[in-house]
Amino acid sequence: VLAALQSPLDAAGGRSGHAGHGNPNTSLHRIARLNRETGGIEHFAYNHTPQSVAAGAKHKDVKIGDLAAIDASGERFLVLEHSNARKHMVVVEARITPETTRLDDTVGYEAGKIPYTPVSTKIIADLAPLLAGLELPEKAEGITFLDPKTLLIVFDNDHCIEPLLAAKNAPKECENLAVTIGFPKPLF
Repeated sequence: VLAALQSPLDAAGGRSGHAGHGNPNTSLHRIARLNRETGGIEHFAYNHTPQSVAAGAKHKDVKIGDLAAIDASGERFLVLEHSNARKHMVVVEARITPETTRLDDTVGYEAGKIPYTPVSTKIIADLAPLLAGLELPEKAEGITFLDPKTLLIVFDNDHCIEPLLAAKNAPKECENLAVTIGFPKPLF
């Protein structure tokens, strides 16, 4: 089982939207791998792509929307990375290799005090230009592949829960939406 922290950890701590949430000084996101048979958990470093900063994002604003396993090895997976209201959205093929550092529970890696080797990465699709101009909810928070040439991306906006709790109709921008994107060649 693979899971990711959406934002880089900050040594100061802090929940979403509060001081200490998101780290302005690192590109490191933690990936956790749970072994279902043993219950063991390992953490790995995923460094978000330099393209995110080139698109105007700050490190703390780059998000991992979701992961999707490519095979049953627990070592190859897709990462949906985005920032800046879809000005930057890429799908990255990531791989845990024997050289990848197994992180401990300290934030010394995020603080730049402990060296590490992140998972290997390769951008396999730039979605920002493909989705430009479409009316979509803000957050890309789900990814899977229907086949090696077709991605399914799920968008939601969990900041729109208040109208729903009040039994009111939510505005159009609050709708959840799934989008399929086909490519001429296999992505991986």
